[in-house]
Amino acid sequence: MVTLKDVAKLAGVSYQTVSKVLHGTISVSSTTEERIYQAISDLDYRPNRAAQNLKTAKSKTIGYSWTPSKAGEVNPILEVFLQGMMIMASSSGYDLLCFPGNQNNSVTNNKYRELFYSRRVDGFILSNVETNDTRIGFLKQLNIPFASFGWNKGDVDYPAVDINGYEGMRSVVDHLYQSGRHRIALLAWQGNSRVGNERVRGFLSAYQEKYRYSSEPIICYGQGTVASGYTLAKKVLKDESIDAIAALNDLMAIGVLKAINETGKTAGADIAVTGYDNFPMTEYLEPSLTTVDQPAKEAGESVVEVLIRSLEDQEDIFKNTRHLLQPDLLIRESTQRKNL
Repeated sequence: MVTLKDVAKLAGVSYQTVSKVLHGTISVSSTTEERIYQAISDLDYRPNRAAQNLKTAKSKTIGYSWTPSKAGEVNPILEVFLQGMMIMASSSGYDLLCFPGNQNNSVTNNKYRELFYSRRVDGFILSNVETNDTRIGFLKQLNIPFASFGWNKGDVDYPAVDINGYEGMRSVVDHLYQSGRHRIALLAWQGNSRVGNERVRGFLSAYQEKYRYSSEPIICYGQGTVASGYTLAKKVLKDESIDAIAALNDLMAIGVLKAINETGKTAGADIAVTGYDNFPMTEYLEPSLTTVDQPAKEAGESVVEVLIRSLEDQEDIFKNTRHLLQPDLLIRESTQRKNL
């Protein structure tokens, strides 16, 4: 078994220094710290938990990092997700340690490593998981427990929870088809977003199934903002054959409502509009917005629950535990032929 002395020898420091760095009780230069953690990785060092007192080996704290919103942007879905995590963590005797971070960022990865090896957290919740997310391989290599909100195709060996965005967008297209809409424009996000790609994939699948290529869907790419939705809708509305606009999130849909209003037409009666996420204000728009409600609170509760289960099952912390939650379509005035 690899020991602290082995790590210290490879890093060129004393084993006391290694111990204090791992416990966060000493400050060393960034170069020395990197040598220590590199030695830990090269030697595949694991704390000897069997030799530790279980009460002191566990912090009963879960770490969670998220990408902060840009100035002027809001994310009420994140707040609901956080509430779910906190409720489940608290009811299970755990605390939640939140800190800002980004995907595919060495600074964030080093923060994970520091928090875990200093025993300030027992494991992590990952969210906004994207294709080729470096955090997953990094944490698995160091044998650091985690559970993720979202997963990539092909990933099979760690606990995770996700919401079925594919089926969510299929329900949107099915509703618009049943409402007698003939041609739909989709406003999507730029970039290789895993969440966005799944929603687009669901949209195309249902469109081709329902309309059987009788009309080609129009997909316009922009940012997930009100301003982007407004700008894209102004362009789309020049095509008078379009009688429905579906947006990948509610913010873009709000921009669409404004653009339609400026044409003198009415959202719902003339052109159907749908969003996605069910932001709290969408029910009170004029007209109220048809949108897809995500079970964000349930997702927060579920991802903490699966992590705690994996922490208690030390034999297999990367057990393939998957929960796919289903969203609900909320039909409101923005897709009704006549405002009620």
